[in-house]
Amino acid sequence: MKKEIANNVQPESGNEKKSQEALAKGANIANILNVPIAIIAILVAIILFLVSIWIANANKIERLEKELLLLRDNQMPIDKPDNKGNEDSYLFDDSSVIENCTKAIEINLNNINAYISRGMAKTHLSDFTGAIEDFNRAIEIDSDNAEAYRGRANVKLRLSDYTGAIEDFDIAIKINSNYVDAYDERGMAKYDLRDYNGAMKDFDKAIEIDPYYEWAYYWRGEIKSKLSDYKGAIEDYNTAIKIKPDFKQAQDEIKRISNRQ
Repeated sequence: MKKEIANNVQPESGNEKKSQEALAKGANIANILNVPIAIIAILVAIILFLVSIWIANANKIERLEKELLLLRDNQMPIDKPDNKGNEDSYLFDDSSVIENCTKAIEINLNNINAYISRGMAKTHLSDFTGAIEDFNRAIEIDSDNAEAYRGRANVKLRLSDYTGAIEDFDIAIKINSNYVDAYDERGMAKYDLRDYNGAMKDFDKAIEIDPYYEWAYYWRGEIKSKLSDYKGAIEDYNTAIKIKPDFKQAQDEIKRISNRQ
């Protein structure tokens, strides 16, 4: 009788042992599978993060290149040290601009145009601290100088201080309600904040003031493209190209949209 009980118990004990071994193997397999899945998930997250940074930097580089062109196109004339220079002459070599402006300031500590031009040159050279100081000094000399606020706003744009930039553009526009560059650049700041409606209004105003302002058409086209109004975007890009036939950025955007359709 005892042998029968023993015989009955032994197989049951063996099955239990096999079950435990199977569970252990299953747990090992699950652990092995979980490690690669976790690693893959981390790698995917890293890749997505890097892609988002690349896209943000690409957009920022494009915007900064446009700002540089605007600043150079609108470089303020400076007084020569002997005050006999042509008021309408423009200097585009940043080092020379800084040198001549500094000499002009040594002669006249309140030479507001020299501070503004030097501030723009320092902006070109990425000396943002020095640029802010020059624009602040210009504003101290004349708190109603729209160019000084616009210059400081452009530095804030480069530093990604979009809210601060908009505040300075607001002041510049309040001083000069037809300041086309300030409307256009404020629109860019709003664009970076994804305030597309506000940016659209600023580009519309810039075009109203100057119907031949090609960059306003370009950025308005960018907004329309973001909002999937591809027909409207192409119209704006084409207008920009009519004004500036070698406008490569606008040409590239038309190609990009055409390839999507």
